[in-house]
Order: sequence, then C-alpha cells, then structure tokens
Amino acid sequence: MIEISKREAAGETVLAVSGCLDTASTPKFSEATDAVASGMLVVDMTGLEFIASSSLRQLVKTKKRLIAVGGDVELSGVNDVIGEVMRMTGLDEVFVLRK
Repeated sequence: MIEISKREAAGETVLAVSGCLDTASTPKFSEATDAVASGMLVVDMTGLEFIASSSLRQLVKTKKRLIAVGGDVELSGVNDVIGEVMRMTGLDEVFVLRK
C-alpha cells in the first residue's frame, strides 16, 4: 500500500511518499507527479520502503518534463535501501538527493 500526500512549501511542491512503491501503485504515483505542471518538485521518500523500476521510470520522465519548462525534481529523505537502488541504477547522478 502506498500513501502520497502533497503540500506546498517555500515555493516547492512536496510529494511525501510512504509504503511500497511497487508496480501496482505506480499509476497512483504517476497521477500525483503528472499533476505537477511546473516548478520544483521534491519527492520526500522518508517513509518509502521499496521502489519498483516503473516508479523510477516515472521519476525520470517527470524530471525531463519539468526541466523542459524550467523546473526540476529532487529527492529527499532517501534511506539506505532506496539510496542503494539509486546508486545501482546510476540515478544518484541524475537526481539531487537531499538529506
């Protein structure tokens, strides 16, 4: 089960994601990220336990879309497990990982 909440903070859109972001929950995650039309999107992964490749793809797709309109995507609260996935896929070089 995935939980996603959205808030605005300091001119940024923050999506807090918790639970397991698996293939079944990727459409809900995609809907939430697609709803951000511009600006800085911060995905708070503090409560995230697992992320599927389909959700990683959605993050990359969203980053490309937002960069095209002057925005970006950064990740915060990345735990050791998710951080290792980011390192193994090379996405730690693509995304800013905030503490």
